Amino acid sequence: MTPATLAAALPALGSVLYMPLVVCGQDLPQRSCKVLVATPELAPLLRVDWLLAASEIAPDGPREWIDGIDREGHPCLRLHLLPDTDYLGWDRLLALGKPISVPPPPHLRALDAHPLRFHRQRLYGLDLLRGETVAR
Repeated sequence: MTPATLAAALPALGSVLYMPLVVCGQDLPQRSCKVLVATPELAPLLRVDWLLAASEIAPDGPREWIDGIDREGHPCLRLHLLPDTDYLGWDRLLALGKPISVPPPPHLRALDAHPLRFHRQRLYGLDLLRGETVAR
């Protein structure tokens, strides 16, 4: 998963719960890509090298999320499916990869969490990705 591929797919999701994670390899140099982020809170999106989709059935119902993993194997961010997330966009994003068997993801500490809707626009040959906070 390249940052450009991820930036192109995120707007189709509609609202998701965006959680930048503490564990991300901040010391890794960013790969060259043609994607810019509008705010520092979205910077972990530029470090994503692959995605890990997970789901669980909790006492209060099912939960689904995607972890963005950097090239060293550290989680950078988590996107939680919300009731108003576009399920078809979610499925299209997951269809970009191949299923593999991995151990369950660990509990991770988030720096922040808020519902976002992603927007992408072309700017001088680059993709500019920004997040719009969704009022609940």
